[in-house]
Amino acid sequence: MMIPTTDDAADRAGVLELNERLRAAWNAHDADAFGAPWEDEADHVNTFGDVQTGKAEITAGARFIFSSMMAGTESNVVVRDLRLLGGGVALLDLDQTLTGVSDGPAGPLPGVVGGTLRSRIKIVARKHGTGWKVASFQNTAIIPRPLPG
Repeated sequence: MMIPTTDDAADRAGVLELNERLRAAWNAHDADAFGAPWEDEADHVNTFGDVQTGKAEITAGARFIFSSMMAGTESNVVVRDLRLLGGGVALLDLDQTLTGVSDGPAGPLPGVVGGTLRSRIKIVARKHGTGWKVASFQNTAIIPRPLPG
């Protein structure tokens, strides 16, 4: 078993701080703050499978959803795993519960039950100087379904 170094502890704290910045920006419905910690060429795949490429497109997408079906939502996340992959790259695995979700323009959104959407998020973060930025973000809705048996 590898014993974490002081640098590992600082890097873990930095990645968790990045996650907290994203969550706080989401809960404030602040698209500019949400878009700030992304790399210029980052990619984002949302729960519907839509792909946004680049910080500007990701910020514009956040601005749209914060003024529509996600206005008034609250994100709560649980860290499932955080792995430092080396070379200033980290993988963050989250479970998210998003409350206050409204219907979309075409009606109820897939996976939303009683205004709540549960999802699994994977973030690839890259170190920039002393801080961390999102390089890639995948959000997969947990679709309720009956279990076999």
